[in-house]
Amino acid sequence: MKKLAIGFGILIILLVGVILIVPSFLNWNEYKTQIEQTASNYTGRDVKIKGDISLSLLPMTALSVKDVTMSNIEGGKAENILSLKSLDIQVSFPSALSSIFGGRVKVKKFILVDPIVALEALSDGRVNWVLDAQIDAQGAGTEKQATTKDISLENFQIVNGQISFEDMASKQMELLRKINTNVQADSIKGPFVIAGSARYKGLGIDLDLKLGKNRQGKKMPVTLALLTLDKRVAAKVIGGIIFNEKSPSFTGKLEMTARDAGDILNAVDRFKGLKNPDHVKIGQAFALDIVVDVRGDKITVNEVNMRVGQSRGQGNGHITLGEKVNIQAEFSINKLDIDPLLPVLEEYQKNRPNETALRPQTENGKADNIVNRLSGNVDLKLGALKYNGKIASQIMLKLFAKEGIIGISTLQARMPGGASLAFKGQITPPDALEKTGIALTGDMVVKASNLRGMLDWLKLDTADIPAGQLTQFSYKSGLKVTSDLMQLYEMNGKLDAIHYQGGISYAIAPRPSYGITLNLKNLNLDSYVIQEKKPLNETANETIDLKKIFAQLSEFDVNYTIALSNITAGGFKIRSGQLNGLLLDGELDAKTIRFNDVAGVNIKASGRGANFGSKPEFTLTLSADAKSLAGLQRNIKSDYFIDLRKLGDMKLTASLSSTLEKMDVDIKSHFGVKKLNVIGTIRSATLKKFPDIGSASLDIDLQSTSLAALVDQLDLGMAKPRAADDRPVRLRGRIKTSSDIVDIDGKINIAAGEILIIGRKKGKGKTGTVDLAVDLKGAETREFIRGLGIDFKPSAKKLGGIMLKMNVAGVGDKYVIKNIAGDVGPVKLSGSGQINMAAIKPVFDFNIKAGDIPLHDFLGKEIKTSKSGEASKSYGQWEKSAMDLSLFSEYEGRVRISAGSLTYNKYIFENPAFEAILKDGLLSANNFTGRLFGGDVALSGTFGGAGRPKMALNMTLKKASLSAATTSSAGITPVTGFFDMSGQFTGEGMSQYGMMSSLSGTGKVIASAGMVKGIDIPGLSNKLLDMTNDGAFLKLLGGALSGGQTPYKGGQSNFVAKDGKIQFSPFDIELDGAKSNVRMAVDLLTWTIRSDGWLGLVDHPSAPPIGVSVTGDISHPRITYKTDRLKKFVGAKIASNLLQQLIGKEGGLEGIFGSQPKGDGTSPPIAGPDQKPEPQAVEDFGKRMLEKLFEKTSGEKDNKPPKP
Repeated sequence: MKKLAIGFGILIILLVGVILIVPSFLNWNEYKTQIEQTASNYTGRDVKIKGDISLSLLPMTALSVKDVTMSNIEGGKAENILSLKSLDIQVSFPSALSSIFGGRVKVKKFILVDPIVALEALSDGRVNWVLDAQIDAQGAGTEKQATTKDISLENFQIVNGQISFEDMASKQMELLRKINTNVQADSIKGPFVIAGSARYKGLGIDLDLKLGKNRQGKKMPVTLALLTLDKRVAAKVIGGIIFNEKSPSFTGKLEMTARDAGDILNAVDRFKGLKNPDHVKIGQAFALDIVVDVRGDKITVNEVNMRVGQSRGQGNGHITLGEKVNIQAEFSINKLDIDPLLPVLEEYQKNRPNETALRPQTENGKADNIVNRLSGNVDLKLGALKYNGKIASQIMLKLFAKEGIIGISTLQARMPGGASLAFKGQITPPDALEKTGIALTGDMVVKASNLRGMLDWLKLDTADIPAGQLTQFSYKSGLKVTSDLMQLYEMNGKLDAIHYQGGISYAIAPRPSYGITLNLKNLNLDSYVIQEKKPLNETANETIDLKKIFAQLSEFDVNYTIALSNITAGGFKIRSGQLNGLLLDGELDAKTIRFNDVAGVNIKASGRGANFGSKPEFTLTLSADAKSLAGLQRNIKSDYFIDLRKLGDMKLTASLSSTLEKMDVDIKSHFGVKKLNVIGTIRSATLKKFPDIGSASLDIDLQSTSLAALVDQLDLGMAKPRAADDRPVRLRGRIKTSSDIVDIDGKINIAAGEILIIGRKKGKGKTGTVDLAVDLKGAETREFIRGLGIDFKPSAKKLGGIMLKMNVAGVGDKYVIKNIAGDVGPVKLSGSGQINMAAIKPVFDFNIKAGDIPLHDFLGKEIKTSKSGEASKSYGQWEKSAMDLSLFSEYEGRVRISAGSLTYNKYIFENPAFEAILKDGLLSANNFTGRLFGGDVALSGTFGGAGRPKMALNMTLKKASLSAATTSSAGITPVTGFFDMSGQFTGEGMSQYGMMSSLSGTGKVIASAGMVKGIDIPGLSNKLLDMTNDGAFLKLLGGALSGGQTPYKGGQSNFVAKDGKIQFSPFDIELDGAKSNVRMAVDLLTWTIRSDGWLGLVDHPSAPPIGVSVTGDISHPRITYKTDRLKKFVGAKIASNLLQQLIGKEGGLEGIFGSQPKGDGTSPPIAGPDQKPEPQAVEDFGKRMLEKLFEKTSGEKDNKPPKP
């Protein structure tokens, strides 16, 4: 038995040896098809082994399989659910019998090389990782059987593995790649040591997990360490897990650290699959410690400690999950400085793609309304928030949830600028019956003692708002926010002096819509705008894109009602106003635009607009009225010359119809006695829009019933015509403009005349040209000039018509005036000239020619007769008020003037010509030439200058006729011959009187030989001693003093002017048979002359001289002759001769009539003030002499000697 037993044992051993050794010598590849089929039947998938298979049981069991694939289910996207480059397994058994009858199994090596697992969830709900039910059942039995074995795992490796997951329905895809893992386990129940790494969406993760032994009902120690982002972010979990089928639990501590808090965001981005490089660097370390206790549906969080830089946060709480979710939590942070965080977060947000928020879904795909399941309380506190260098404090948020409502019991904060915010409200869930969505409602209060400080803290630019504004602010309103609407209602508040009430609503939709109802009081817009005066060129270069502005009106809808009270805008005070309208789908209906008492003006308007997004068009109807524009004048504060206060009442109506390319205007208005109507069309520039104006065609009609009223109302800078001369004024015309052309065709009816202007202005700036034709017509020159407000009083009542034509052409600011031709009354004019307005001062240059100028017809009468019959002065009335020579400093240039003749009564200036030059405020007259009294005259001088005006005059008159001069000046011709005169004069003064009172200079008058008419001195002298009777004497005296002529040899006189007075040296004129001596002085200030002298007979030295005196007004002097002594002398002579005849020519009785006066040659005294003889002609001297000598009666006066 024993041998049998031994033999049986040896057989068993041999059989076992065969079983363990023989597989090593088998070629398993020959059985690959059977193995694939068996595996395919087992899994229900097509299993392929493309590589070699090897199996050995000694010295240890080893299996090696190369290139294995398992097909995907039908309808799947991937070809295979599993592919494997190689599988290597080595298993050791303590004994052969243990492997057969069960016992400890050691897995020495289990290596998967390049395993790829493709998990898929198909759109029809199938998943590819579930095998058929039979296999599952078998697998379950196998698993149950396997658990009975004691298996240890020394080296389980996955080399370069990959697992992917794709949900066809939600298009969700996940990929875990580069899986490299090493697992060690003493037994199926642990402990386990797992170390490895993988990459998920570009985020590399290093894992180190240690699990203790799993004992039923006992805590399994857990230690988990994760490292990512090159070990910059670390997470560690230390705790324990109790596996309980009813309620598993975990208790432990979670620690997370990051060298830079920005790496937390970087890691999140990588986890989400963003491929951006690490770009968030905050510069502050991050740490988070949490004690977590998870028991079933309840999660308790205690001892929360968070650190970010210098900020510290603490809190605790718990969450109960399930059908109802309850949260109880509180968290507080001591301080938070977000200044260094904001730039980083801004850059972080900029580099992140748009993400679509996912709402939580239930199993049936409908949104999970978690609000209805939520309850609890959350308290959040922040001690100090540093932002923009300033601190906001006492920030608190308290939330509660109950019965589907999230309440905000407290939201408050204190901010810089003495500001505070308080909000209290609630979030209500959707109501299916009321068809309302989730809504936030509540009451909000904001206050600030320095609003500017708060806005500056919030980085809202207030630099454009003047200092002193944005101080006191208060705001209170209700708030309601839903998914499609935000409302601020029952608004009430104050900003500075502004009071506001009303409400604003905003529809949250792809097309924003607003509703505005506001009452504004005490709004001064000017006080919120810094007034900056920009250069004109900078203002002109600013362009406004109206199309862009109107396009914005097509992007939203608004229904507005705004009431205004006590508003100030642009310097204008508006007592009240109202704006009401609707903007809907790009169409505007401005129903009411009303402003009452805008500086005294009431404005009403309405309008409509459409197509704002494509081709905007609008119409506007406007009316305005005012009893007076005085208030408007005060508000404008302009230097413009029109004084609006003088315009009277105003009424205006206007209608505009416009697109961005064309505007039709029709304006009718009246201001006092004036009417102004404008009608026409304005077009935009080619290929451009308004405000770039390309062309216009406007008909203008301005009327006034009175030029005087127009002058007064518009401050035209001209005198008003007198009532008798005032005429209506009307300006009618059409102005057509294009891009660079302005055509003018107009007529002005003024002063009973008319002015026609037709022409064109082309181009702009320095290259622009102008070409105008001007035609002036008036039936009567006197009426036309007086109608212009000029006190024109010509001596001629009818001067004739006025007709002038001229052409004005120019380039830039340089104009040429040519073809000046026409008549001004009896005077014909012609000429040309040019004006340069481009210079610093306007420069002119003219040539004017005139015909014969009857100056006396244009001037008033020289002599006015008073009631007493005496002549009154018309010359020498010098003004004492300062002369206004400012015009001299505003212009420069020259004028050359010539005329056929210049006649003033009997003064005839023939062929006058001169050149006047104005420069630096000084007027110079050069080369003044012509003929006067038949002689040649030459003048030159200056007038004006800076400071006190100065005057200088040089004059010469050569070979002038004495006869013409005396005839023109006194209406008599007592002297023939010629004379020369020259002089130089200077003066200065602020007024005419001052100028004349300083007049100084010298000159002389030289008379040539000639004849003195009206007296025969030689005849009288020769026959005076031969008189023997009265008849002979009367005949001699009548002939000598009533006619004839006396030659003279000429003479000269020098004169000196000083302080406005001219003193002549004595005139010593030697006559044939007589000699003379005359002295003369002229006072220009009083316009008077004073002259005295005598005339003595050379052949009768004993005869007394005849005295002559000239006094009074220069223009009308009084001439007095002193003849008393000569009368006595002649009477005594006659008596002596008669007595000689009676006594027989014997002497001795000559003295019977008294002694004869002795002719001592001295001049007689000048007549006293009581002597006022009327001036007489020299021809009457003889008559007066006869009458005085013989004292004729009135009846004897008919026997006058004949006039020569």
